[in-house]
Parts: sequence; C-alpha cells; structure tokens
Amino acid sequence: MAFELRAGELRLSISHSEEYILQAAYQAPEKYPELTKIWEEFYDRPVIERDRSNRIVHELIELHAGAGDPEPAWTHSIQRFLHF
Repeated sequence: MAFELRAGELRLSISHSEEYILQAAYQAPEKYPELTKIWEEFYDRPVIERDRSNRIVHELIELHAGAGDPEPAWTHSIQRFLHF
C-alpha cells in the first residue's frame, strides 16, 4: 500500500498502481495545486484538514472531467477517492 487515508474508522488506500492520477495532476500545478501538494507530500504522511479536503475533491472532479474518455480504472480510482 502506497498511501493510506484515514478518517475515524474509515480507511482507503491509494495503491502504487493509482499514483499515476496524482502524477497527472502534478503536470499542471497551477490547475491542480492541492493534488500537486499531495503528490509532493505523498510519503511524508500529510494531514488533510476538512477545507483542504473539499478543494481536493473539486480538483479530482475537474481532473476526471478533463480526461475526456478516461479508462475505466481511472474512473474507478477517482470515484473511490471522492467517496472518502
């Protein structure tokens, strides 16, 4: 497991095979500043506050919408992250 998200009893892992989503956002830091920060902090155990989490959700939605016709794995991963 590459990255584990926790909120109380809820748990979600971003696997190594899903890192490409953050790498894609990292290519456009002006458009996805929060996702870029997550990638930069990926292995430093960042703590994400509620306001920041909200901005990340909006960036994930925008990233998915900008992907055109994304592969099912891309869509599945982003949808998992949104629910968390």
